[in-house]
Amino acid sequence: MKNKIYLLILLFSCLLSNNIFPNNVQKNDSVNENIKTGWSFLPIPMFSYTSGVGLTFGLNMQMYNYGDGKIYPNLYNLILVQGEYVTSNAGSGRVFFYSGKFLKYFEFVADAGYFVEKNYQFRGFNGFMSVLGNESSYYTFSRNHFAGFLELYKPVYKDLKIAAGIEMFSFDIKPKEGESLFADYVSEGIIDENQINGGNNMYFKLGLIYDSRDVKKVPSKGMYSFASIMYSPDFFDKRNLSHLIFTAQHSHFINLWKRKLQFAYRLVYQGVIAGDCPFYLLPRMHSFNQSRSNVEGVGGAYTVRGIDLVRIVGNSVFYSNFEFRYTPFSFRLWIWDVDLCVNLFFDMGLAVSPYHKEQMFNALENGRSDIIYNTNNDAIHSSYGIGGKIILNKTTVLSGEIGFPVDKRDREFGVFFGVDFLF
Repeated sequence: MKNKIYLLILLFSCLLSNNIFPNNVQKNDSVNENIKTGWSFLPIPMFSYTSGVGLTFGLNMQMYNYGDGKIYPNLYNLILVQGEYVTSNAGSGRVFFYSGKFLKYFEFVADAGYFVEKNYQFRGFNGFMSVLGNESSYYTFSRNHFAGFLELYKPVYKDLKIAAGIEMFSFDIKPKEGESLFADYVSEGIIDENQINGGNNMYFKLGLIYDSRDVKKVPSKGMYSFASIMYSPDFFDKRNLSHLIFTAQHSHFINLWKRKLQFAYRLVYQGVIAGDCPFYLLPRMHSFNQSRSNVEGVGGAYTVRGIDLVRIVGNSVFYSNFEFRYTPFSFRLWIWDVDLCVNLFFDMGLAVSPYHKEQMFNALENGRSDIIYNTNNDAIHSSYGIGGKIILNKTTVLSGEIGFPVDKRDREFGVFFGVDFLF
């Protein structure tokens, strides 16, 4: 009954946004701030805390090219250099490059990162079908991996683009000695033994993108939607792990009052539609021109805020975000046009179809009720919270948010400090 109520809220919100708050208001209002030109540089310290993960410290070096200023506050080029350290013994480095005029006719993205995680969080599969206890070391293993992306975008009609790209991954996994949830999943056949130490995988992806946002980084109206098909052939390790993934996202931004108050929502679905995806790639949420380098599972800071990181992992997953954004103060400070914003949010997520469901129920029949709940499906996970934003020149967003799960099986809370709106 509770799931049906949540779904009715979701459908009603979408209908409300399209009918009571239509988006066909006047074409983009002129931006009143001083137009910026040329290159600018901004180093941003990053900090976050997530229950079960610990403190994250980092530095985000951002370089913007506004060119002649004709498309300000949108950009011609963006370069990001990021580094992070997590107190749970993890770290990462990443370089990201965006060009809006690659070979004159294309947009281009190149992204590469390396991630060291000595205590990677493993929470099982299929959400509430997995039993979670309080011993944090039981839910970790050691994992290092490389992730690289190359993407091209070509406008085809007005706000519609075609997109193509390649994603490359290399995982090195080292299970810990002694008891762990990971070891239990391997011994029960839920995780195949030929995946225990990771592997190398590549994706070829093709998609369509619709983008009518007035300002890319800080939209007050418009939509951003995409659908993509991704194919991973069994090129490298020959382990019969070819598979096909479908991903769809719809984001809508509705200007309610004078560019000061917006209602925004996002709906995301991702599913394996053919083949068998290796367990270590299953949590990864795929996208285009992704500003965040390592979005995995549903939970944590970037999907359903406040619930456990990688809490929801399934053969197919769905999540949604709904929030009001209010900007009460705007002013000029030295060379920056500054906006102060507060956002109230409600998030939901669900494992729509389970991963290796038969193997999980075999484990339950083997007496493993300590790791598997006696249930056929996941239930909706939800959270709520509040955030604050400092927006500089409509391109740089300093963000802080706190989220609380509705169900305590999803843990306690999460506090996040970083950059950008969630979507």
